[in-house]
Amino acid sequence: KDIAEEYKLFKATDPTLDEFEAKLRSFARLDDDFSLLEPRRQISALSLNAGNLTKNLRDLASKWKESFARELHSQAFARLESLSDVIKTTMKKLNREVADGDIDALGHVMRTLKEVREQQGEIELKREPITKMYAILD
Repeated sequence: KDIAEEYKLFKATDPTLDEFEAKLRSFARLDDDFSLLEPRRQISALSLNAGNLTKNLRDLASKWKESFARELHSQAFARLESLSDVIKTTMKKLNREVADGDIDALGHVMRTLKEVREQQGEIELKREPITKMYAILD
């Protein structure tokens, strides 16, 4: 199967991060297994040269791993970008200048602080998977 097609099938199962990590590890294990193959083996009068086959199999496993890792990175980046936008927007609201006697500006900042407290758990829930995604990629 084609790598992109296989990724679509994998993605359609709505994999958890643990399943994604297991998939990436399986590709790494394949690469390790292929590296253990003997490049040349003598069987009586027959000499088998599997050096090129081993190299090609390792390259293929590496391509699959890189492709799946690239997709995971794209997801992590998109989520991080979204979270970053929320933080930037909130920071703009909090950095609003409050002049002496400007009750409206003070009220705006106070409402923003209340929103931050209310969204703190939600933001943390969004941050945790992003952190795990980048840990998997590391």
